[in-house]
Amino acid sequence: MTVEPLAVRPLDVLSPHILRALSQAGVCLDDHASLCVAEFPSRSSRGWERTQSDLSVVAFVSTPSEARAALDAGAVDAIVGVPDALRSRIELVARVDARWRSRHEAQLADEHRTASELQSTRDLLSRLIDATPCPVMAVGPTGSILVFNHAAEAILGYDRDWANDNLLAADVYADTHDAWRVLSAIRASPTRLVRDLPVRLRTRSGDTIEVQLNAAEVYAADGLPVATIGVFLDSRASIDLRRRLEATTRQLMGLETRNQALASALGRVHFLNQPLNTSMITIEMLTLHPELTEKMRQRLTRVYGQLETMADSVADLTAEHHRTARGHRLLDPIVRPDDST
Repeated sequence: MTVEPLAVRPLDVLSPHILRALSQAGVCLDDHASLCVAEFPSRSSRGWERTQSDLSVVAFVSTPSEARAALDAGAVDAIVGVPDALRSRIELVARVDARWRSRHEAQLADEHRTASELQSTRDLLSRLIDATPCPVMAVGPTGSILVFNHAAEAILGYDRDWANDNLLAADVYADTHDAWRVLSAIRASPTRLVRDLPVRLRTRSGDTIEVQLNAAEVYAADGLPVATIGVFLDSRASIDLRRRLEATTRQLMGLETRNQALASALGRVHFLNQPLNTSMITIEMLTLHPELTEKMRQRLTRVYGQLETMADSVADLTAEHHRTARGHRLLDPIVRPDDST
């Protein structure tokens, strides 16, 4: 029956009797073997003690007290003297060490894969945050800025690196108490999430921006909060549009009131048209009477002129009403092309 070779790596110069015992047990020396052997105590092999946790060392000692000291120093086994079953002892340690190394390597591979997936997730999240057109900020438990995307840079005027190193959450709110108000609103919510919370931000130049905030608190595996992340929707455009709509509504209401008054007046004027026309025709006929004196003709002519002025006013009033009814009167546009806000 062929005995499989068993190799160990010496960490220092071994005593002749240990070398002889290893050779007789069929254990060879190999500088590339994973299982190490050393004499304890030995100054030349002290590198493996405690700090060399990746080494599996079998220590050869002279007394039981040295065995305890070697195990305390990090040896996986301590052999007192040179036992008869030396090969079996070393084989057992080698098998245990091989299984441990296999599990350890699998664990390292899992950790590496998890770290790689986590880094990929972080990169993807970072890209998504930077691509978001709305300002996004994440704040740590102490109020320091952890995340500050490109949109936040553009709107608030801070460089992201400078913001991460120098800004606190309270610095970006127009009201310094808003940071606590936001956090209180989040923690009061059953879902630990708030939506459309109105707040005002302060830019680097000191301007104030009205925004709507969606925010949530992020927790670690142990349940402790690690960050508060917020997405801010710039409300300036919608606020300006609402103001223009309100102004246009008031203009339309005023125009409608004026139109109703004009229509009411036109209705009353309509009843004047017939007697006015009749009076003007009557005066024209009287001025043609042959027995009419010149003085009476002049008076009738003056009266006719007054009636004609009234008729022109009625005609102008009627024409203005028709122009308004047909929409010829232009309203101020809700959004002007040259508006900068």
